[in-house]
Amino acid sequence: MFKGKTNFIENFITKNPKRTIAFLSKFPPQLLEYLAQKKVLEGFRYAAKTLPAYKKFLKEKGIDPRKIKTIEDFKKLPHTTKQNYVLKYDLKERIIDQRFNDIFSIERSSGYSGVPIYWPRLPEEDEITRRHFEFGLVYSAQLSKYKTLFIVCFAMGTWPSGEKVSRLIREIGKKKEYTLAVMNPGPNIPETLEIIQKMGKYYEHIIIAGYPPFLKNLIEEGASQKIDFSKYRITLVAGGEDNTEEWRDHLASILNVKIDAPGIPKIYSNYGVVDVGLGTALEFPLTVLIRRLTHQDKKLCKLLFGYEHVPMLFQYNPLLHYLEAENGEVLVTCYNSTPVIRYEIKDRGGVIPFKKMISLLKDYGIDILDILESKGFARKNVIKLPFFYVYGRGDGTIIFRGANIYVENFQTALSNPKIINYHTGRFEVKKITNQNGDPDLLITIELKPQITPDDNLKELFKETIFESLKNYNSEFKDALSHIDYDVGKIAFEKFQPHKEIKHKYIK
Repeated sequence: MFKGKTNFIENFITKNPKRTIAFLSKFPPQLLEYLAQKKVLEGFRYAAKTLPAYKKFLKEKGIDPRKIKTIEDFKKLPHTTKQNYVLKYDLKERIIDQRFNDIFSIERSSGYSGVPIYWPRLPEEDEITRRHFEFGLVYSAQLSKYKTLFIVCFAMGTWPSGEKVSRLIREIGKKKEYTLAVMNPGPNIPETLEIIQKMGKYYEHIIIAGYPPFLKNLIEEGASQKIDFSKYRITLVAGGEDNTEEWRDHLASILNVKIDAPGIPKIYSNYGVVDVGLGTALEFPLTVLIRRLTHQDKKLCKLLFGYEHVPMLFQYNPLLHYLEAENGEVLVTCYNSTPVIRYEIKDRGGVIPFKKMISLLKDYGIDILDILESKGFARKNVIKLPFFYVYGRGDGTIIFRGANIYVENFQTALSNPKIINYHTGRFEVKKITNQNGDPDLLITIELKPQITPDDNLKELFKETIFESLKNYNSEFKDALSHIDYDVGKIAFEKFQPHKEIKHKYIK
């Protein structure tokens, strides 16, 4: 991987968790931001000279890399995307230093285009990710203090969540300073509940990692079986899609978790995309507190994030992932095995520097660090990393129980001969919550003017669409295999001749 002059800082941050906490709580955030900018420019120059794909990309865009001298110059560079970069250039041309023979693992994502995309990983890249995970577990889950059982409930397969998390946690468990074991039931509720009851008594702390809907169903099912979760001291780690503070409160009430108190157990989330690696950004006590305050105060929420809708809020290491936002579009620069520069990850959100966040809150009348300390979190241990907020996918993707479902998947389904003559091609997909509080999908379809809707037609559409989704999207098929309720609601709307030309399929 790219080794620049600032690389020693990157290694220091990710190598020793206890030193990292002390370092980041004292390190001036402005200096960290300066070093991140310095590194991103170093990396750009290296990629422009040595990476065949990026050299071609710049040449085609008419850009002379020698003129990119400042961070302001860098921010004028064109975005890279799956279409104009990842899918356009051969994999070997996108690998750092052409180290194809050094690849030791490959992860897969289907991508917005619907075409499978393969992301190779180098050993040192996974080592950095492992150290990042370790830091988060020590800081937020007090890994070094308790005998811990880590249960991985993410889906296993060629996508990275389950397999990679399991492997990295095993590597952490090998270190002598921790008592840590891992089990991998995947998204299997009966087996996970059995593990908790059979093995939980041997550990002081249980961490369960999985998709938010799965965690909800798991804890609710355990409660219905009269399992006393409070005696196991359980921490939940969610990933794969967003969640709400109502979701956190609901699970906290069942688990008897005090969200606004120090120590464990807790309920946290993390953010990552396979394009740039897992663990891109993490929730910490400070981010949870800020998010909960914005959940209670729409005016504050709009001040910080521009909308009254509460986003997910994280902190991130800008030396590992340099994040930007332009017009609400999140861009990431990351110099890993397959470097990406100003790359559109197709999420909507933004970045707020640490000092700016503290200042905005103080101007609003909130001394957030005082509040945090009043709840028992020592001010001296607050890590001064920048903040990253995200509203979810903005590329025509909907996430259902960790599975990415794309516009093309629905378009394929609606092109089936059984139903194609009934509709105009306009449709809208929305993630909803059913009467039991579980996630569901509502598909609203515009019918042709001569078609009269009825229940039989709804059933035909539902059967055809969801059979197609299972056939063309393996992630969705896998997600359905782990739930026991009926998914899918169909609604029709009348033909609207003057409807906007640019249609939004995902709401």
